[in-house]
Amino acid sequence: MSEAWLNFAIVASVQFVLFIGYACYQKRLAEVLRIFGWGALIGIVFGLPLDLIVGKYFGLYTYTLGFTPTFLVLNWIVLNGLFAANTLLAQRLRLSYFFAWTLVLMVVHEVPNYFFRVWTWQVSFPPIEHVIVLI
Repeated sequence: MSEAWLNFAIVASVQFVLFIGYACYQKRLAEVLRIFGWGALIGIVFGLPLDLIVGKYFGLYTYTLGFTPTFLVLNWIVLNGLFAANTLLAQRLRLSYFFAWTLVLMVVHEVPNYFFRVWTWQVSFPPIEHVIVLI
């Protein structure tokens, strides 16, 4: 397994642990397959234009594994799918808590990538501007 694929697995594992942990906290563990299924579908629907337009066409970010079809489909299903599934778990929260939860999701999405590079932003942001862009 190449280092890039290992990094992908690590970042995905962190997202997965968060997903399972939050599902346990909400006592919705029995629903995780259904929720992840919807999350994967949402991940494909939103990931395709995001990666191809924002990432590849506008060049705002790139992937260490490139924009290959195999990687993109896995990325849409796994990383984008877990992100969407985590968001679906929080859909019953009040707006302020939902907003806070999505910020936590963004941090959990970006911090592991800092240490185990899966994607690289092609624009340079100071830390506070990076947070604003993520919001």
